[in-house]
Amino acid sequence: MTRAYDPYQIATNANDDVSTYGGAIGVVYYFYRGLAAEANYTYAVMDTSGLTDPIIPGFNTPRHKLNIGFKGTRIYKELGFSANFKWVDKFRWESSFGDGDVASYYLLDVQLNYNFPKLYSTLRIGGSNLLDNQHVEAYGSPTIGRLIYAAWSFNFDDFK
Repeated sequence: MTRAYDPYQIATNANDDVSTYGGAIGVVYYFYRGLAAEANYTYAVMDTSGLTDPIIPGFNTPRHKLNIGFKGTRIYKELGFSANFKWVDKFRWESSFGDGDVASYYLLDVQLNYNFPKLYSTLRIGGSNLLDNQHVEAYGSPTIGRLIYAAWSFNFDDFK
């Protein structure tokens, strides 16, 4: 590699005021014996109408996102679980690295956990993106696939 040049980047921003707006709503419904259903929705948008500045900053945020989940705490003795479906709308990614479209994607995450009170710990086994939906979350980023994991965590606050 030659050092005949020094790479640099100059951060720039729009001179005009740029407005963004959005909102989020979520609900959790708890029912029988530690079971819960939950959902949340997020809406976000950047208003570029009326802008005269040639530099429009990248918002890099999907307009719509949705999560729907179901979880149970100690559903049988110390056994619990969670499952979450996530959907993300397509969006435009703009940065100094490059501009491009990020396709809509969905994920399914599932986890089983078991508490060991006498050991002050919890064992977790699960999968993120369990359906192996190959996707990117930012333009130019690597493709993300399935992740299967196991973890044993300790709660040191419970030690007497």
